[in-house]
Amino acid sequence: MNVASLREIAEKATPGEWRAYFTVHGDPFVVYGDSALPLTHQIAKVSVSPADYGRADAIHIATFDPPRVLALLDMIEEARKGIKLAAAFQHEYEFRGCMFR
Repeated sequence: MNVASLREIAEKATPGEWRAYFTVHGDPFVVYGDSALPLTHQIAKVSVSPADYGRADAIHIATFDPPRVLALLDMIEEARKGIKLAAAFQHEYEFRGCMFR
């Protein structure tokens, strides 16, 4: 999976901030925003696992919501631009250094 496909997936997802929500009984859900009735804005009910009943998975999914993924992808793209600029500068510097030796 590349940056473009990750961006496409994140842009198609429900926009806004997601969060993990746990019912009174500890059932884990991922919900949209800060609703007073969070289960009406449910994105996913997380399957339970023996270790923590799926709570860690719900927190993980909510942490990597679309806005955060898009911000990370923007940082990756900016870093790649900086790497290309530094490589071009290094090439030019080495070329000019060779000419004047």
